[in-house]
Amino acid sequence: MSHDALKARETSFFVGYFKNVPHDVTVFCIGVGAFLIGAFAALSFGLAYTATDPVPAAYIPDTRVSGTYLAMPYPMVLLAPDAEHPAGHTLLLAGDGKSGAQQAGHAFSGQAVDISGALLKRGSIDMLIVDTIVASVAKAPTITADVVSLGRWQVSGEICDGKCKAGAMKPGTGLAHKACANLCIQGGLPPLLVTAQPIAGSNFFLLTSPSGGPVQTGTWEDLVARPVTLQGAVEKVGDLLVLKADWSKAAFP
Repeated sequence: MSHDALKARETSFFVGYFKNVPHDVTVFCIGVGAFLIGAFAALSFGLAYTATDPVPAAYIPDTRVSGTYLAMPYPMVLLAPDAEHPAGHTLLLAGDGKSGAQQAGHAFSGQAVDISGALLKRGSIDMLIVDTIVASVAKAPTITADVVSLGRWQVSGEICDGKCKAGAMKPGTGLAHKACANLCIQGGLPPLLVTAQPIAGSNFFLLTSPSGGPVQTGTWEDLVARPVTLQGAVEKVGDLLVLKADWSKAAFP
């Protein structure tokens, strides 16, 4: 082998303590890196695109509703009866990202309001992502929801954050979604207990503290995104089932 050929082979060999990387080694590493990035991106897209979504979700932008705003235990609006909800409807509210709508509506509790935003719907769960809340322009009368006590229940299901389960994420359930769900609930989004089959006409319960307020930090985080059985007093606010969960009695079926 000639001296020039031997020298060319030597320049293609990389040693870690050398300051310079041979050109052909650099090109090879860049090529392999680009291939791996592209392969992982394609794999991620393929997995997301083919992920099972047992209940299709709908996203309806430019939605406008009018009703009575309730701040507790989580922001919601009471809507008058319509064709889909002949007895009226209790619509849960959300803010942008992983935050609730508490800040947007804190000044309107108990008042008639006009709300604009984007509606998420998946199965029997729907939620309005709030853009604006203003006092009702039409000076509509406030709507009062009938609160009916249904006694103490024991219910099994999966704890999810309402926004992702309503359609913001696909599928928005399971252990892979646990960290996201915890962040969403900590940010003020309403936690839901989603059941496998309808109970009293609904596939979910809004979860609260035992006293009926927002869930308290340190009581629920480990239970999220897993099949769990909860006990507590149940109320029906309009057409919304609310479970005042006794978190100390939670169990895994």
